[in-house]
Amino acid sequence: LGYSNPLVLDDAGAIATGTLIGVVGQAELQWQPSLTTSIGGGFKRDFNPTPLYQYVGTNRFYANLSQVLGGRFHLGLNAGYSILELGEEQVTLSTATTQGFRRLDGHLDVGGSLAYFFTDWFSVGVVDKLDWRVTNAAIPAPSSTQGDGNLGYVRNQTLVTVAAKY
Repeated sequence: LGYSNPLVLDDAGAIATGTLIGVVGQAELQWQPSLTTSIGGGFKRDFNPTPLYQYVGTNRFYANLSQVLGGRFHLGLNAGYSILELGEEQVTLSTATTQGFRRLDGHLDVGGSLAYFFTDWFSVGVVDKLDWRVTNAAIPAPSSTQGDGNLGYVRNQTLVTVAAKY
C-alpha cells in the first residue's frame, strides 16, 4: 500500500501534481490445493506516466489458474479486467482526441496456454491471448462528413513457443 501522485504540466506549462486520489497498492490471494494446481486472484491499483495524457491510473482485477496434467502438460488460464483513468491531454495536444479529460477505458484480457515438457528443461506449447478495450475517446474526424475514429479495439494473438530453461 502506498501513495502516488504524478507530476504533470498545468495549463500554464508549469509542473504540478495530478488531480487524483493517489492511493496505490496490490492485494492478492493464492491457493495451492495440490502440488500440481495453483489458483490465484487479486486487485492492483497504480499510476504511470504516459506520453499523450499526463498519466494513466490502472484499477485491475485478475484471476489465474495453473495446472500440471499427467506430469508433462502444463495448462495456464488467466483473465483480468482493468479500468484505466487517464489524465488530461498535454497542453499542446489538447485536440488530439474527442475526450481531452476524464477519459475512461475498460480493458478485458483473457489468456490461455498449453505446453508439453519433453524434459524438465525443454518444452513446446501454444499461447493465445485476447484483448478487448472500450473507451469514451475517439480521434476527431477530418471533416464533418466522416465519423470520429473510435480508439477501442479487439485483438487476438496466438503464439507457438519453444522453451529451453538453462
